[in-house]
Amino acid sequence: MKQETKLTVRKPILSYERTNRYYLMDNSIGTHLMNAMQIIVPLGEAFFIRSVKRFVEEVNPQLKKEVKAFIGQENIHKSEHIAFWKKLEDQGFNLEPFRTFYDITIYGILEPAMLTYFGPKFPLAVTVALEHYTAVMSAYLMEQEPEVLETMAEGVQDLIRWHFAEELEHKSVAFDVLAEVDGNYLRRVGGMLLASALLGPYMFLGALSFMIQDKELTLSRLWNDLWKGKEKLASLSKYTLQQVVDYFRVDFHPTDNDNEYLIEKYMPQEVIAKRG
Repeated sequence: MKQETKLTVRKPILSYERTNRYYLMDNSIGTHLMNAMQIIVPLGEAFFIRSVKRFVEEVNPQLKKEVKAFIGQENIHKSEHIAFWKKLEDQGFNLEPFRTFYDITIYGILEPAMLTYFGPKFPLAVTVALEHYTAVMSAYLMEQEPEVLETMAEGVQDLIRWHFAEELEHKSVAFDVLAEVDGNYLRRVGGMLLASALLGPYMFLGALSFMIQDKELTLSRLWNDLWKGKEKLASLSKYTLQQVVDYFRVDFHPTDNDNEYLIEKYMPQEVIAKRG
């Protein structure tokens, strides 16, 4: 009997009409970090797709099905986050400077350099590392700070719950592709080192671009929001560091952290339009 992939490609119906300016805990810093992610994610999803697609014909039939479902999920993630850009533009933000800077420096310069000097397996290793980061962030919000999700307006909360649940659902796919076509521990570690070196600075620059443009953000509010959010930021940083250190185990696998129950618990079934 053929085993079918456990991944489901879903299409949510989302509306952001009720999304306020500071939709994450009413905190300007937390919101603008999330806004930076809204720009980084769609371009990153396209990179993930390119990276795994190069090897889709080299993996076993079962994993090949999972790769195709992974690509389907990532394509819809990309389109839904791009749809959110309209809400940010309506709030008065110009997304083009940061989007263009990020696109040119990472995908116009760095990605071609990786392919030229290290070959296609290295971008795949970077994809595996970034997929680990998204799975870690997803698990953190759902397990450690579920009340943070509850502070979000209805539409953006559904976006994050759906996306993060699917990140947990497909957290092993890119890892398994890399393991099957390569299995080189040093390459996997190198991908994580590069991903870690880039992710924080680009998130900071993206958030900074939003804060500079935010005409409603005062220095007083900025300081107060930093003070109010410092404990959660420290908690997230500590949790992430622990999970990244775990990634460096030679025998690490994403399924070592058994949190699949969160998928059903947090998937916003009421906004899913169709399944495929």
